[in-house]
Amino acid sequence: MKRDDMTKNSSDIKKSSDNIKKQISDSIKLYSLIETGEGVIAGFSGGADSSVLVEVLNELSATLGFSLVAVHVNHMLRNDEADRDEEFCRVFCEQRGINFQSYSVDVSAVSKTGGRSLEDSGRRERYRIFNEVGIEKFGSGRFKIAVAHNKNDLAETVLLNIARGSGLEGLKGIEFRRDNIIRPMLDIDRDTIEIYCAANEISYMVDSTNYDTSYTRNSMRHVAMAALQEASGNNVVDKIFEMSMLIRAENDYINIQAQEFLRCGRPFELDKFNALHIALKRRVLRLAILELKGDTIDIESVHIDDIIKLADKGATGKKVCLTNGLRAEVEYGKLKIYFDKDEEDFEVGGSLSCRILETKDISDKNILLNYDIESNVQYFDLDKFSKNSFMNALPDLVLRRREEGDIISPHKFSGTKKVKKYLIDKKIPVRKRNDIFLVAYGKEIIWICGYTVSSKYICTEKTKRVLAVEIN
Repeated sequence: MKRDDMTKNSSDIKKSSDNIKKQISDSIKLYSLIETGEGVIAGFSGGADSSVLVEVLNELSATLGFSLVAVHVNHMLRNDEADRDEEFCRVFCEQRGINFQSYSVDVSAVSKTGGRSLEDSGRRERYRIFNEVGIEKFGSGRFKIAVAHNKNDLAETVLLNIARGSGLEGLKGIEFRRDNIIRPMLDIDRDTIEIYCAANEISYMVDSTNYDTSYTRNSMRHVAMAALQEASGNNVVDKIFEMSMLIRAENDYINIQAQEFLRCGRPFELDKFNALHIALKRRVLRLAILELKGDTIDIESVHIDDIIKLADKGATGKKVCLTNGLRAEVEYGKLKIYFDKDEEDFEVGGSLSCRILETKDISDKNILLNYDIESNVQYFDLDKFSKNSFMNALPDLVLRRREEGDIISPHKFSGTKKVKKYLIDKKIPVRKRNDIFLVAYGKEIIWICGYTVSSKYICTEKTKRVLAVEIN
């Protein structure tokens, strides 16, 4: 955006530029960005924004009581220009006595290997390095990562999120603080920063790729923002910033309400979830996925709406497939969100061992009469197996999965049931039933691992010989 297009006049900007150091200091205090005694890793590209950030943080470090390390990451994308920027950053810090470190990463190779864009790959690598340096220098949890995002960056991010169909989370834009990442210059616009550099003789580098509109953000910056500025006649950057601040407060309130619902536990009770306002449903689902997945990348509005429709229908056994193995499913009045790999209930191997014990040799008879269904060892009355009444032969037991026609006489139940019917009555989801291990005696099941044993073969006060069955 050209400076002539701005509705601010140059005297306003000059006055504002004189206060940059105070603005950054005030933001640090207002948003609790840096605590006394902490370390700060400042991302330093060599551009105007990061040059001002490093300069001002260095001046504030003694007053506010933090240690500063400037870190430059060479993406190896611009050949001589990239090396020039790295050397500039090194000299800049040497002249000011600032602790400096630089790293080189072949972002192009990382992008190809990871299947991500150059922009995304570069961002991920930078934050990876910033975190590694922070842990090495200051220890885990004892440092912040300061980056030079400004008011224009926030406005561009909001417009990009609008183009992607974002909700309130996207419309609030960039935050002053997220986890250990801080943005002390977020309320300062780019023109003010450049004038501050000129007024204070702070040199900086210009990345030639900043003007390449084949990059999405550059196109938003140089084409879309300029068009909006001209069409509206307002200072679009300031107006978007004001809007984002309003949205942030309202978004925080929705988050508080959603977190309150999440504290009720998961899986969600369908009737309670369906009674929520649609805005809360969407936020609850996004937060639940964030907790489970670690991020909401690739989770689009259509995925959230599909889960809401699924819950509204409430049909047990119905599910929707989201992304990368993530699933949502209705189970007997509950809504569950899970990864397929999380669905192992009872860890067993493939080996079954049996041994015969005499009750007189067992000191604690309670282990025979009180079943611990989660144990990998169960005890049965050997003499109740027909072929073993007058000998010490072991019955032919097999560890296997469910088969058609399997029956069991569940503990504390009168009569027999098909295993399928038992699992349905216990409200075991369809997806889990074929993964449950059984100990079979022919077609008769004596143990559904993790759930029940057969009442026909349990030990009683009259048991003399015990069959101990163990799954290894």
